[in-house]
Amino acid sequence: MAPQPASRCCRAVRSHLTSSPGASTSAAALDGIWITDLVLARAFSHYCRIAAPPTSTTPTRRFASNVPGPLESRRRLGKRQMTDQLSSQLSLGPGGPLLPAWGLPNAPDLREWTWSPPRRAEELSEQNVVSSRQVQDNSSRGRRRESSTSVFPAWLAGFGGEQPVSEAASPAESIEPMQRSMAAQLMFTKVHTWRESIPTLSDQDFSRQLDDICRDFRSHLALAAMTVDESREAVGLIWKGLSDKEGEHALQTNASKLYSAVLEGIRACRLLTASDYGVTFWRDLYVYVSQLLPNSSSTDSRRNRSPRVMTMALETLLATPPQFLTSVADLLPPHLCAVFVDQNLATSTLTETRNAAEESSHILTRAKTQEIADALEHIDVGQHGKFIDATTNLLVAASLPSSNSGPPDAKISMTNHTITTSSSTISGWLLTLAHMPSVRQDCLFKTMSQLQSSASQAQAETTQVATTAQTTQTTQDAQEEPRIPILAATETETQIATAASNNAWHMRSAHLGHVDLCELLLAQWISRGYVTQQVRRSFEQTMAALALQDVNAAYSHPCALAALALAVFWPKHSRGQCVALYVSLLRGLREKLGREAPDVLVESLNALLAHMQSAQSSDSSQCSVQAGLPTFPPNTFYESLAWAAGDLETAIQLHGMYTSTIPLQTPPPAQPFWNIGFWDKFANDLGTALDAGKLSPGQVSHALDLLPRSKGTPVSHAMNASQDPAKLSKSKPKSKPKSNVTYKPAKELGAATVGLIEKLAMHFALAPNLVPRRALRGVELCWAILASNTSKAEKARLQGMKHSLPLPVSMPAPSLPLASPTILRALFHLVTRDLDDAMPGRTSRLRWFLAIVARERGVKAAAECERALVRWRGAVKEHHKREAMRIRRGDWQIDSGESVEI
Repeated sequence: MAPQPASRCCRAVRSHLTSSPGASTSAAALDGIWITDLVLARAFSHYCRIAAPPTSTTPTRRFASNVPGPLESRRRLGKRQMTDQLSSQLSLGPGGPLLPAWGLPNAPDLREWTWSPPRRAEELSEQNVVSSRQVQDNSSRGRRRESSTSVFPAWLAGFGGEQPVSEAASPAESIEPMQRSMAAQLMFTKVHTWRESIPTLSDQDFSRQLDDICRDFRSHLALAAMTVDESREAVGLIWKGLSDKEGEHALQTNASKLYSAVLEGIRACRLLTASDYGVTFWRDLYVYVSQLLPNSSSTDSRRNRSPRVMTMALETLLATPPQFLTSVADLLPPHLCAVFVDQNLATSTLTETRNAAEESSHILTRAKTQEIADALEHIDVGQHGKFIDATTNLLVAASLPSSNSGPPDAKISMTNHTITTSSSTISGWLLTLAHMPSVRQDCLFKTMSQLQSSASQAQAETTQVATTAQTTQTTQDAQEEPRIPILAATETETQIATAASNNAWHMRSAHLGHVDLCELLLAQWISRGYVTQQVRRSFEQTMAALALQDVNAAYSHPCALAALALAVFWPKHSRGQCVALYVSLLRGLREKLGREAPDVLVESLNALLAHMQSAQSSDSSQCSVQAGLPTFPPNTFYESLAWAAGDLETAIQLHGMYTSTIPLQTPPPAQPFWNIGFWDKFANDLGTALDAGKLSPGQVSHALDLLPRSKGTPVSHAMNASQDPAKLSKSKPKSKPKSNVTYKPAKELGAATVGLIEKLAMHFALAPNLVPRRALRGVELCWAILASNTSKAEKARLQGMKHSLPLPVSMPAPSLPLASPTILRALFHLVTRDLDDAMPGRTSRLRWFLAIVARERGVKAAAECERALVRWRGAVKEHHKREAMRIRRGDWQIDSGESVEI
């Protein structure tokens, strides 16, 4: 059949729709283009199969073809087949073709679906999406359950073939407000019956019925058989029943059963999530737990209820949806205080050994602090700025002994006296804050300082109480006559030793150890993205290797701080990042220990280097320990630490430490000296210490590495090559070292360091306790450093200048200039010291000095200086002649007198 034009197709449609019943069928069959839906569906499914991209090639490649699809061309074979099938259907059908769905007289009116503009973004942001969805879900779920009279829920009754009652038959307006489903009604009936029989129930029957109710309630929550309002009402009724039961211990035990059933049921439900219950439901749970939290008037029972309270508070916090934590932020501080303080009390009560307490504390800090921090991260700390302060104040108040507790028992206080806040309380809360990226380091260190001060105060009071109790017990034992004196004395000594050991351990537990501080800083740095997990792994590897050598120092290992500093340095952070992290480390040490933080870090580094040296010199049996320890760090590590410390004494100690490790490094370091520009920061302090006499010129010269630096400078090579007899060094001339050993400073000398070196040269020249040769050697070292670090512009200017020396003997001048008048004055003072003492002086030294003057100040200045020196030497010679003549005349008078006398 030939294809029909579009105008003819439109005419055919009009003829079909407007044709009379008596019209001929042949005309309609001639213009008919209708096909059945089945034929069209088969054609489209065939098109989908052949249009799929091939699986053998790359699936992401876009499939393209030049062959048009079946619905894009009118000359395809498929279209002719469809038309042929339509013709056959028309010939078979007596009444003509059937109209399609859209051509029927009762076609649906599409005008009832009208377009509406979208809502504005401002209106959408102002609405609480979660609350609106919760209200809609609760209302629709309530209408469905209220319209059904079945015992089973509506969704479960549908599987049994039961037909729910239509909403039209039972409108929502006719439902009573308190009408519940049959399952909820049975649950509430059971709860009311249990509450009425509480006064007559024994403890066993009460516990058994409560277990039954909690089990059913958990099943209802897991199956979503109760609405949110019904669940909230059921929790309130059960809690009131628990409060009616006398006995605080029973309330804690039974409350833990209720909370366990509620949280497990919510977690097991697949139809409702935790956020569907709304903020009011979760706030009620926090209010109920708050009734069990300790207060100032119930300190005696805190040790008995703490474990269950801690568990309830912790599980409720972790199960709360994140979007609701901001709404309950005012109730969280007491819960967090119960989580940390009560866990410590439970540890001290349930465990009798220190190892068990440390293990329990380690489990809490490692397993739960990250989860607690993840939950608290959803709280806006800026909006709720008092949240951290409130929690810290509660922990501080809980750490201090209560004034209402009364005098302690002497025996118990002497043997088992403990404090409330230990390392688990401090490190647990601080680790939680450290894992939160929104908490800045200022807030973290402020909290640490508050907890440390409270722990110190609590420990002082605890020690005083323990001492008083021990004295009282000793007095009572002296007044009473012992039946067995030997056993009594032995028991008393054992108690005193145990008390001393416990006090020492709790003194240690009341403060953060070095390892705890390192873990705290690592958690803070990782949470804020300053370092990666590689730093933590490196630190743990070093500490594991050190633990094999010193097992008893696991709590506060002296090498922990140095191990953390090395772990930060080895991942090749930039110099600025390392310095910033070291500043953070030193700041944490100052908050923890005071102003002795740099000294503690230096001691830690000394201990770590001692371990590394012992592991390196040991035999192969300790290869595992040596494998875990890091290698000797380069000079940049010590420079970064000294720069972060900002203390001159610490910088000198670190420099001496690095110098002592150079012979131990294999192979030797490529850059064995500190950067000369590093001392710009401490140049003024070095000069002040030099003027005050706290440091000698030799110590300053050693700190600046003047002697080893001069061996690789161009000035030294030029002097060695000249074979100058006036040079002070008696060593043989050496060849120029290779480029990899020559010192190449990273930057030029700063003005402060130049001034320091000039001042050092003057101190060398004027030092009364130095021989002239040693003083001149010191000035020569200062001259060599300044000459080798002359700026590039000055070098280019002086290389084009050619000077001739007006000296009888030609002396080769240094290849680089000095350009320092202070050094010239120091040299002049030293080379003319003999002339000042009426000695003729050394001609070689004077010529060497004149060569320098000629190079620096020109030939004219050198000539004037030479004439002045000649006159000075001439005056010295005349003086010696006069003295010689006077001596000879005096000798003749003495000889003649003696002869006369004889």
